[in-house]
Amino acid sequence: MDAREATSPALLAWRSNRRGVLMCGEIPHKTGFAVCPRTGVVAVPLPTTLLSAGAEFSADGATHFVLFLPDESETALQVLLSPRVVDPEETDLRERFETPKEELRDRWLMLHLEPPRGDATWVAFDAESARLGREVLDDDALRSFSALHESEPKLVKRANSDRARLARACLIATGSDLTGAIAVEANPSGLLIRHKLGVTLAAFGNEAHDRESAEREIDALLARGDA
Repeated sequence: MDAREATSPALLAWRSNRRGVLMCGEIPHKTGFAVCPRTGVVAVPLPTTLLSAGAEFSADGATHFVLFLPDESETALQVLLSPRVVDPEETDLRERFETPKEELRDRWLMLHLEPPRGDATWVAFDAESARLGREVLDDDALRSFSALHESEPKLVKRANSDRARLARACLIATGSDLTGAIAVEANPSGLLIRHKLGVTLAAFGNEAHDRESAEREIDALLARGDA
């Protein structure tokens, strides 16, 4: 059974992408993001001008942004993000919203390598819901990959034990030559592989719900590179 058959298209899109287009009001902003595997908090560095221009306030004073994955289109996964508020009375948006913890900012740098450019403000978001076509995900579903968070470092180390073997396996799994392939995240659907052109999911054959099943799936994925 292929992970793409076992997992809903919307959830697979959420697990597969770490770059997208964040709609700041009516202004599209291409950006990388990171997701905490323990809490589901989303970290995005935003140009301060876009943070100000993009805040859309509803009747209850809430602020929402929409993240399109992988890009802005009718077929994209649309994720509703709400920035975490520290002080709702603060007029300076750079101080109103919560800053992601250092470990999550480090995860962003691990995924995207280059630090945020220009006058960027780090913002911690909660993923409230997501929609892909008629499918809708709630916040629990968006955090569902966190079951592997405690074992993720060891799983990533296992995948990277033979980088050449990993590269061959990724070529077979994705159909693309991922130059400089290195595993940086693990979730139940597969490994997120950082390479020269970005981040790509190398899918497992079956869903992995704990460390033991994830290890089996990683070993099976790597074995595909031996063919």
